Amino acid sequence: MNVYRVTRFEVSKLFRQRIAHAGFIVVFLVCCVYCVINWMTRPVGSYSGVMIITDNISFQNSLLILPFLAILVAANSVSGELSSGTLRTLLTRPVKRDNVIVGKFLAEFLYMCLVVYGIALLSFLFAIRWGFPEDFISFIPRLLLICLVYVLINMILAAFTFVVASQSTSIALTAFASLGFYMISMLVEFFNKIQTYMFLNNAQTLFQMLMGGPFELRSTYFSVGVILIYTLGLLLIASVLWEKRDIRS
Repeated sequence: MNVYRVTRFEVSKLFRQRIAHAGFIVVFLVCCVYCVINWMTRPVGSYSGVMIITDNISFQNSLLILPFLAILVAANSVSGELSSGTLRTLLTRPVKRDNVIVGKFLAEFLYMCLVVYGIALLSFLFAIRWGFPEDFISFIPRLLLICLVYVLINMILAAFTFVVASQSTSIALTAFASLGFYMISMLVEFFNKIQTYMFLNNAQTLFQMLMGGPFELRSTYFSVGVILIYTLGLLLIASVLWEKRDIRS
């Protein structure tokens, strides 16, 4: 089975799982509650339709809702299936193990895109109350990129979860370790000497530029490069570890 067929299989399997359904429900309920609270407390003219969209996504990311969802889905996709024997059955078929990991990663990437862009779309419906600036149409590409950066941040956590899952069949232990990695990454942001190379700091740089801050081409390339190195590097490590993993253990 090639990567495309494995990804199709993983997408179909992921979107049938209860944890994926629960994730959609929780995220969109929080989104609605956040918008309703702002509807009741912020009169027209005191807020921007653009801000309700970006603030809603940022709010869910800050509350660890999106990171925890990305981690939990990834942990269930690997550790959960390994402990139940489902993954062992798949890995005994004529399919490369790295294709399985890449397929699971792409399936979750699609899932997280639907979650984040779904929040943006739902927030947009509420944001009509406050209206949009005249240049909103030209801002839409930036808004889409902002959503993509949030997706990539959480896919780094998913890739790290795959690494941990290569050594553990416990969903709880895998999720706890990955959440710890995220918390440590946030704490490291306070150390100036290494924050330049942390993915969260570079994501924040991209957010500031996409929201209308000073645009520097060199900084953009550097920040995008750091985020991609984290994502692809962790995915590569996960693939190598899974190649060496004894699936009978």
